[in-house]
Amino acid sequence: MATKNVDEMSFLDHLEDLRWHLIRITIAVILAGIIAFCFPRILFGVIIFGPTEMSFPTYQWLCEMSQLIGIEDTTFCADRFPFDLQNRLVAGQFSTHIWT
Repeated sequence: MATKNVDEMSFLDHLEDLRWHLIRITIAVILAGIIAFCFPRILFGVIIFGPTEMSFPTYQWLCEMSQLIGIEDTTFCADRFPFDLQNRLVAGQFSTHIWT
């Protein structure tokens, strides 16, 4: 695929260029999907459900700032984040994994 000057490209050359862009986009999406499917613990545990852990950097920063200000409430420095994951469908967990 030779790159031509945009002013010199015909309509069919533009379509050919678009076709190659769409093929590269499709390949990139399929590869990203395969990688995400192969590493579900990283995808779900670190990226999606990362904020449910109290070791999340935002929670640590809020705890330090509340102690610096002098707020002695346990709201910012909790031991556990109240989070319950519920599935309403029989195959909900599997379909969530596939769709994500």
